[in-house]
Amino acid sequence: DAIDYLKSYSPADHMTRSLKEGAIGDCLSQLGDYEDAISAYEKAANAYVNDFSTPIYLKKAGITAEKINEYNTAVKHYEKIKNDYPSSAEGRDIEKYLAHAQSFME
Repeated sequence: DAIDYLKSYSPADHMTRSLKEGAIGDCLSQLGDYEDAISAYEKAANAYVNDFSTPIYLKKAGITAEKINEYNTAVKHYEKIKNDYPSSAEGRDIEKYLAHAQSFME
């Protein structure tokens, strides 16, 4: 029900649109629909590009990608945080996530 409610909501600004997509991603992840959750987190990261919420949603996308063994996708998101948002809270500890995902890549 929460996903339907969120999808019916029409945000008036970019930040709220980002939060909406992120909340949809959280719901989908809770339901185990990880591929769609990753997509929602990517939409959230791109809906309002900024130094606060963008790295949060990129990290969520990466963590979710690892749950379904999509390590290339996880690395892509972690590297974006490392390169574009190094001073964010996520950027300060992204190396361990990046190293973990890379260790599973062939």
